[in-house]
Amino acid sequence: MAITVGAQSFVRQWDKSKATGEAPLFNTPAYFEGFTTRGLAATADYLFVASRSLTLNAQNKTIKYLNAKTGADIGTLNVDAVTAVGHFMVSDVDVSDDGQILVCNMAMNAGQKFRVYKWENVTATPTVLIEYEILAAPNNIRLGDLFTVKGDLTSNAVIYSGVYGKNKVARWEIVGGAVVSQSPEVIDLIGVTETGGSLNFPKIIPTGVTKNDPFYHNATGVPLRKFSADGATILKQIVPA
Repeated sequence: MAITVGAQSFVRQWDKSKATGEAPLFNTPAYFEGFTTRGLAATADYLFVASRSLTLNAQNKTIKYLNAKTGADIGTLNVDAVTAVGHFMVSDVDVSDDGQILVCNMAMNAGQKFRVYKWENVTATPTVLIEYEILAAPNNIRLGDLFTVKGDLTSNAVIYSGVYGKNKVARWEIVGGAVVSQSPEVIDLIGVTETGGSLNFPKIIPTGVTKNDPFYHNATGVPLRKFSADGATILKQIVPA
């Protein structure tokens, strides 16, 4: 099908679904078995998929990369250095403006560590870019359901993780190619309250590459809002309708 939004039209390039292919998986890839995938990222060349499929890896840690134009399965990233320090070893994937691949785990309990791993390219061995130990309650925050990077990791960038179930956002800053602090800046969002799971699976969309730039916040049951960099002002709200 074709989708038209305003003056732009989007035409399907390829698909993988239960509607096509042969039994038992039809055309559904193994990384979508059992709802084990929620991390996707793309460049002009690749589509990256972060999966916890046991079929692909007994340790629930697979990062696949596909041909972005055809959907062809090319290979998997080296994940030998990805270890169990949180709740899930891989949860989401993103790509920096300079083409480096980032993958985060998910951490939620005191003593667990939220990590962001970095691959310089698809053949590289990963290194740990960020490691932050989750504090004890009531200061614990659940990180890594979804995360976002914006900028060039060799220059200036920001990395955001929405905080599951709380009106907070975690932000790391990279200046001159170095992470400023392994502990995030935890930002309180004005005008956002949690009611019955409305702040589950939050996603942050940065508008710039510094900590002074506004960002968008969205979650399961709240509208998309644009916040000032300190979270103290709602600059714009997108009506769900």
